[in-house]
Amino acid sequence: EQFDNLYIFGTAGEGYAVTVPVFREIVAIFREETDREGVHPMVGCIGMSTAQVVERVGIAYDAGFRVFQISLPPWGALNDAELLTYFTDVCGSFPEARFVHYNLPRPKRVLHAADYRRLQDAVGNLAGTKSTGLGIGETLELARDTELMHFYGEANFPLGCQHGECGLLSSYGALFPAQSKKLFDLGRQGRYDELARLHAEYLAVADALWEPAKAFGDLIDGAWDKMIVRASGIDMPLRLLSPYQSFPLEVYEACVAAGVPALVMGGGETGPDLSFSDPARIDRVAVRFPELIVVNVHGGWPYAQAALGVAFRRANVWMLPDVYFPGLPGEADYVKGIATFLQDRFLFATGYPFCPIQETIDRYLGFGLSDEVLRKVMRKNALRLFRLDES
Repeated sequence: EQFDNLYIFGTAGEGYAVTVPVFREIVAIFREETDREGVHPMVGCIGMSTAQVVERVGIAYDAGFRVFQISLPPWGALNDAELLTYFTDVCGSFPEARFVHYNLPRPKRVLHAADYRRLQDAVGNLAGTKSTGLGIGETLELARDTELMHFYGEANFPLGCQHGECGLLSSYGALFPAQSKKLFDLGRQGRYDELARLHAEYLAVADALWEPAKAFGDLIDGAWDKMIVRASGIDMPLRLLSPYQSFPLEVYEACVAAGVPALVMGGGETGPDLSFSDPARIDRVAVRFPELIVVNVHGGWPYAQAALGVAFRRANVWMLPDVYFPGLPGEADYVKGIATFLQDRFLFATGYPFCPIQETIDRYLGFGLSDEVLRKVMRKNALRLFRLDES
């Protein structure tokens, strides 16, 4: 699986800071990269006025996009009449397009359920909202009292999904792709007890990751998001466009070395082509951050030997091939690694329900591994990695 709903130019993407020519150029590149079956792209358009937002929507519309994210003009808080005028003028200029409102506090007005009820009746192509900082009551009102599609952040998704269909705006998707997908699936399937447990673990790991950065101050969204992308294994520069301040490299390094392992998706259907599974990406991260434990989720498959070679060279690289082992080409190589240099850094997993649990266990038991190695792979390594009580 892979991410197939993609967008650019939210606050994290510095959509507020680029010039019109730069906006036009990036939109053209994004169109080229997403103009394929199964990909659902959206372009964010931020401006100080209706005219500026309409201009940018028009550029992206002419490039072929039909779904847009807009936020309110940030210079001054809109009153009710101005709010309706803004949405009717922007959305009404492109009746064939659909719009999602990014409901953040920077424009000095956060919208509530009553506001959206008025807007959904007056603006037929307003399709959804994106909210990350709403409280319990506000989340419940949105879910129960409006007909729009709501996308919640990790903090309020577990509540929102219990009161209607909704989406997950995943801030940590690049860093925790498998767990982010699982979080969404548990909510969609109504498995709320499991969702609550995973949600608590998810936020605890995120909180530990950011601990070294908390004392640095309240920087703009993009400063945090660039650290997330960089920590996921992509060599993302941390600098921001003027005048905004980014985190210094030493703060980033303290975050990734804070004792939290990085589970990096490094095989299978990691991206649109096989280059995204290249173990060299994980090799570079492991070299750059020798104190960081990097877990190669999916084990680099189908580049099993190359991924094992990286783990052989880098003592901070662990392997978790899950659904791609056993039973596929490369099986013998993974088994050899378990029996020798990887017995302390290999993690059992099945990817259930893709692979039956008992059948996978039986396959492991049939490899002729010693009891001590099996105990490490099946239990002890995971306990040590996540610092869990062995009792």
